[in-house]
Amino acid sequence: MHSNPFTEWQDEDIKEMKKNRIRKRSRRVDWYVTAAIFIYALFTGAVILPQVPLDDGTFDVASDLFFSAVLLVNLLIPVIFVYWRSYTKWYMPFSYFLSASFGNCLALVLVHLFSSGPSLYGAALFTNVMFLILLWYPALAIIKLAKVVIMFIYRHNLI
Repeated sequence: MHSNPFTEWQDEDIKEMKKNRIRKRSRRVDWYVTAAIFIYALFTGAVILPQVPLDDGTFDVASDLFFSAVLLVNLLIPVIFVYWRSYTKWYMPFSYFLSASFGNCLALVLVHLFSSGPSLYGAALFTNVMFLILLWYPALAIIKLAKVVIMFIYRHNLI
């Protein structure tokens, strides 16, 4: 046999304690990732976004700098650290949007104080909205769906 057909006996309190510990750890990691996205948004807004060319009032997504430094990192931070966890909340991509928008705008305000150039606030907010709609929520849905499928396959020994 591949696995034991008899379930392992555990006290209900032990199961509940394990769930609570996992929830607390997931919540803590959620906020660490939100802080990391905020700090990276500060860096992005101060260093990278002023260098990315504009195309009709938005950032040129096809530029290598934007794609590698902004798009991939903002997608990979939550995917690697948060989305695969059991108790990830559905609203966390919205909190990432708020922290990234606030970080970008704060950094752009500081850059705008010390240099002259076009206002990039609208482009930064539009980019963060696109991250929310096209990256963070679809990635969360895909990973949660893949996790359900993998758990179904594992529990029913379909491999």
